[in-house]
Amino acid sequence: MVDVNKYADELDPYLEGQIADGRAKVVISRTADQILDFGRGVVAGSIPGETVKNITNSQAVLDFDADFVTANTIDLKVNGVSIAQVPFNTDQATTKGDLVTAIDNLVNVTATNTASRTITIVIDDGLSNASIADVVVAGGASQAGSTVVVSTLDTIVEGITIVRHNQPTLIEGDDNYQALDQVSVMSRGTAAVKAIATIAYKDDVYINVADQTAGAVGRFTNVSTGNLKIDGAKFIKSAVGTPSVPAFTVVELNLPA
Repeated sequence: MVDVNKYADELDPYLEGQIADGRAKVVISRTADQILDFGRGVVAGSIPGETVKNITNSQAVLDFDADFVTANTIDLKVNGVSIAQVPFNTDQATTKGDLVTAIDNLVNVTATNTASRTITIVIDDGLSNASIADVVVAGGASQAGSTVVVSTLDTIVEGITIVRHNQPTLIEGDDNYQALDQVSVMSRGTAAVKAIATIAYKDDVYINVADQTAGAVGRFTNVSTGNLKIDGAKFIKSAVGTPSVPAFTVVELNLPA
C-alpha cells in the first residue's frame, strides 16, 4: 500500500524551472554564455538578443576614509589577483592616480578615478562578480581605512530558464544548461521557482543578486534593495523561504516579446 503522507512529505511539488500550468506562454531560445541553472532569472549576455547569462555583481566601488600620507603603501587584490604595491607619491591625487593605474593594469579589469577618495572597479568579462579583498594601507603616520560596495550593471531581464524540452529525467548534478547550450527562457507565462524570502500572493518579483549565499543568486525575492526587478511579474503563490533554505513558489511573467 502506498503511504500517501510519506509521498507528500518527501517529494517536492515542482521542479525548478518547470512550466507551472497550461496558460498562454512564450518561451524563447537563447545561447548560454556560461553554466545556467534551471529556474533562475537570466539577463542579456555578451550578444544581446542572442545570448543570456547569470546576473553578476561586476562593479565595485572602493572608498577610502582618509587621504594617503607620506610613506604609505597600498596593497589589494581584485578577484584574487594582487596589484603591484603602490607607494605614496607626492600627494593624495598623484598616489590615488597611481593606485587606479595599478588596478586598471590587471587583466579584465577597468578602474576609474570617480572621486578624491573613490575608485570604481568593473570586471570586464561580464560573467564574474567583483571581489575586492585584502585592502591594506601600511606605513606612514596614519593609514586610511576602506569600504567596498558591489553592485550589478545588468539591466535587461530576458526571463527564467526553463527545464529543457529534451531532458527525460533530472538527476543530481544534471540540473543546468552548459555554456553554449541552447537555452529555453520563459518571457511570458508561469514558472515554478524558488524564493529566498517570505512571499505573499501578488508581490512584485525581483531576481536576487544582493544576497551572495551559495545558490541564492538568480533565485527570487520581493526585496527591492540591490536586486533586479522583473517588470510586470508577480508571485502567484505564497512561500516562506530563506537564502539558505529557499521555498517553491510560482512566478507569472509578462515581459515584452
